[in-house]
Amino acid sequence: MKRLKQIIAILRKIAPSTEPGQLKIMAICFCSAFVLWILTALQKEDHQMTVKVPLEYDYDQSRLSVMDPLPEYVNVDVSGPGWGLVKLYLPYLRNRIAIDLPDDASRKYATSREISSDVREALSGLRVGFISPDTIKFDIDRKIRKKVKVGLNPVSVNLAEGFRVFSEVEAFPDSIVIEGPEKQILAAAGEFLVDLPMETVEGPVNTNIDLTEEETPYLNIFPSKVRVRFDVDEMVTVNYPVNMEIKHFPSDGSAFLLDSVTYIQYNIRKKEKALHLPFRVGVDFLRLNLSDSTIMPEVLSIPKQVENVHLDSGAVKVHFKEKDEG
Repeated sequence: MKRLKQIIAILRKIAPSTEPGQLKIMAICFCSAFVLWILTALQKEDHQMTVKVPLEYDYDQSRLSVMDPLPEYVNVDVSGPGWGLVKLYLPYLRNRIAIDLPDDASRKYATSREISSDVREALSGLRVGFISPDTIKFDIDRKIRKKVKVGLNPVSVNLAEGFRVFSEVEAFPDSIVIEGPEKQILAAAGEFLVDLPMETVEGPVNTNIDLTEEETPYLNIFPSKVRVRFDVDEMVTVNYPVNMEIKHFPSDGSAFLLDSVTYIQYNIRKKEKALHLPFRVGVDFLRLNLSDSTIMPEVLSIPKQVENVHLDSGAVKVHFKEKDEG
């Protein structure tokens, strides 16, 4: 009705002196002629167009993995009567082309020549021309299962400045089962690396990781979560007083040190900062520098939990008693 009113409005502009009743009759005649023209045109045999013919695939999803979406249709150039082409726009009248994919993934493509007979059957009553693409490719692989170890991707561990890992990384469970494309699973080399979901690590880690959030397209993972645990602590710098061991000094006390305490500097994890550590520092009179009466102290033993050890003081001064005259 709305279209009819629009046509009447156009006719009123063309013939403003025409009576309204006559305009309505003219509009109806115009519409009838247009419909008749369409019906007549549809009877002709020389219509041409390109149509999309849908594809469907027959395969065992438990045995095949599809990496890229399978092509959904092919383009087909057809010609024939208008009514035959109009029917292609009715979904229930359009047949699908079925393609079988074997379980061993040996079929990686199908050519237009292979499916041409099915296309002609699906488009019966029409003349089929060129089919594109000429080759329909399938990115598929055989589906397998494999048990692999779980590991932590070291690149994903962002330690805060001054922090360090002090233990092995433990995963619970320590192995998972992955299912998916054979090539992708075999490329995992027996270990499945997970990313730590923490921006910055500033202490011990004991967290669950959801494996479904990993970038693992086409893979099914069992179980879907693992827990990782490892020890992290801050390294701090400590200045520690040590009583130096005096060696080979004259027994009569003619040579001596004013202060036998020196400071040793080292790095240690923060939780062990308060420990009393068995450092040993010696001052050997046999190493006396006669030019300035100094001795360079020597670190004799270093506890295994420390690093970057060095003496805070340099050479120590040796003092001598003055000899009595007479």
